[in-house]
Amino acid sequence: MTFDFALQFKDYSTTELLQITLHPDTYDPQAVDAAARILAARQVPEAEIAEASAAILEDADKAHARRNKIDGYKTKAKETLEHVLEPGGEVKPAIWIRIFVAVVGLQYVWKLFENTVAFVRMVQYEGLGGLPGGYVLYLLQFAYTPCLIYLLIKRNRWGWILLVLGCTLAVVNGLIGWYYSYKLQSFFKTDYIWLVFSLALNAAFLYFLLKEKIMHYFHVKPIVKQRTVAAMWLIAAGTFFFNVYLELRH
Repeated sequence: MTFDFALQFKDYSTTELLQITLHPDTYDPQAVDAAARILAARQVPEAEIAEASAAILEDADKAHARRNKIDGYKTKAKETLEHVLEPGGEVKPAIWIRIFVAVVGLQYVWKLFENTVAFVRMVQYEGLGGLPGGYVLYLLQFAYTPCLIYLLIKRNRWGWILLVLGCTLAVVNGLIGWYYSYKLQSFFKTDYIWLVFSLALNAAFLYFLLKEKIMHYFHVKPIVKQRTVAAMWLIAAGTFFFNVYLELRH
């Protein structure tokens, strides 16, 4: 039994018929032939056919571009997961930066949610006048993370610089925290496992950021590296001596 495409297509619009004739590989040859015959019988003006055809092809190109974009995201996600599950082999800066951005982004969203809830509750109970000035400054730090993520995604060298300095500060503060935890262990209970893990993680990431491939990925020139490393030592020394000063005062 032969299917009657002409009967099925008789009420189709010009655009729907053109959709079939412009994609012959997608449809049955008899369906394409039936659509072409109906279009010819309708004596549709060439201008209308050209306009409708252009719109159909444009939509097809957009759909193809969307599919390619989605496939690209899938490929990146697959590469990222493979790099996490099987970390051996060549260092791929783009993949590790994507992992970092994903982790920091999730952490940021969670922290932002927690602090927003706390802020709303504080305003409900205390009013805006009851907010400590330091709390407003504390909230302003949440503008830093989106800026950092943006710079990293854009492969801007300032993203690299901020990360290096941030990791340096985290390492120094970790060492100082370790010292005070040991000194005050009779007064406070410290989670040394987390302290060591955090310190090691920041130190490892700092080492990773100073690799040649990573600097090349962020277009960091040697002079920028030198100045950033100098700033690292200044931050480390400044933080150390500031804590020594506080220690001597007490």
